[in-house]
Amino acid sequence: MLKEKVKQYIKFLLKAAVAFYVICIVLSCLVITVHASPGQEEAYCIWTRWYERSSCNGQISIKFAKLAGKENNHNFAEINYLLERDAFWLASQFISSEIMEESGTILQALNMLKNQDINVSYNVLYQDEELLSVIIEGRTIHYQETGEAVFFADDSIYSLFDIQTGKKLELSDFVELDMKIIDYKADNYKIPNYNSAAQTLYYSVVDAFGIYENEKYEHHNTMNREEALLMLEEGKIGWAVEADKSLLLFYDFGAEESWIVIPYSYLQDIAKY
Repeated sequence: MLKEKVKQYIKFLLKAAVAFYVICIVLSCLVITVHASPGQEEAYCIWTRWYERSSCNGQISIKFAKLAGKENNHNFAEINYLLERDAFWLASQFISSEIMEESGTILQALNMLKNQDINVSYNVLYQDEELLSVIIEGRTIHYQETGEAVFFADDSIYSLFDIQTGKKLELSDFVELDMKIIDYKADNYKIPNYNSAAQTLYYSVVDAFGIYENEKYEHHNTMNREEALLMLEEGKIGWAVEADKSLLLFYDFGAEESWIVIPYSYLQDIAKY
């Protein structure tokens, strides 16, 4: 009788340990405190939560932000849900369709992985009492049975949130999609070297996205100004709000990615925040 109780107790401890180990989403240290204005109480705080698991010859780590504050709890809950969802969705993009179909859920799929690392983390790009801009970055490594790395892949998600409403914003919510964006040219403008495959940073939108009527360069497609604005409206050009509320625009031409940063001071007349 005593032996049977000991066996049941050991089984219980093992189950509890596995559950804790596999679904370990832990509240961690404070990342940042955002104040509404100097001297006022904090508007909200950003903490880090994560899921971690060791697999057969692999490590899984998924970290995501969590907002906490005294007010707007419903809005924070909505943002927190989206941040967690996007982090696990990004992780799922590194898992084979066969495993995803067999498992049924992302947590079960992660538990089935072998010979693979998945690491998902986030960085806060911009934050104030109105806006929160976050990038979620993911990377995976596949290994042979010997432990040798044989495949790498990475991906990312940019998100901008309205703190007061909990809404995930589109570019058109942040700024009017005006031809002024297409006409941007930096004060310290430099002529790009289109013959260099390493050329990725540009000083005008025209150069960054090859917006020329009668020219076509080796590393760029040709589009006119109206087509470029339409691509912005349709979300075909990537974007993010970065430090100092500047606007990052980027586009993948296949062989390379072109990007440009437009300062907020230039966009202030058409900005909605």
